[in-house]
Amino acid sequence: MNTPSKISEQALEVRELTSIDQLYGFECSDPDLNDYLHNAALNSFDEGTSKTHLVYYNSVLVGFFSLATDIIKDDHLIEDDAKPGFDPHNYPAIKIARLATHKDWGGRGIGLFMVKQCMAIAIVISRRYAGCRFITVDAYKERVGFYQKYGFKLVESTKNKNKPKLYFNHIELLKQLEKQKSK
Repeated sequence: MNTPSKISEQALEVRELTSIDQLYGFECSDPDLNDYLHNAALNSFDEGTSKTHLVYYNSVLVGFFSLATDIIKDDHLIEDDAKPGFDPHNYPAIKIARLATHKDWGGRGIGLFMVKQCMAIAIVISRRYAGCRFITVDAYKERVGFYQKYGFKLVESTKNKNKPKLYFNHIELLKQLEKQKSK
């Protein structure tokens, strides 16, 4: 199959993981993420701990991401993101619990597409179903720059951990989008 160096977002399809999905061909560079997708993702949904979404290009599984609920403490936030007087000092969030691109499909914009999908889902949740102000991720150290490139902020107190915590204030993004839309 001749594959483009950059894949159009319109050519990517997102589906919720179901028991009939064929996952055996998916392999990313992280054995733990492969194991999760193949052996634990459905059970995590059944147990109510996360929901996995699959990303396809021309019927080929090229990536996946799993989302869960989370909180972020106000002392983890940069001052501009915290709201004075908010109690109990914990903000509701959607966590990118896992995100992986197939090892043969990296560098083609699939990772960014999946992050945008996570943002879109968080915005829908926060506007239609439940309060949710932030998107969080506990990223591998070597992936921190990827998330920062797209506006995620590092929680300083976690920067030396194996998986530093980052967050994104999607409400500010939503306000900007709504302001542009009203012009």
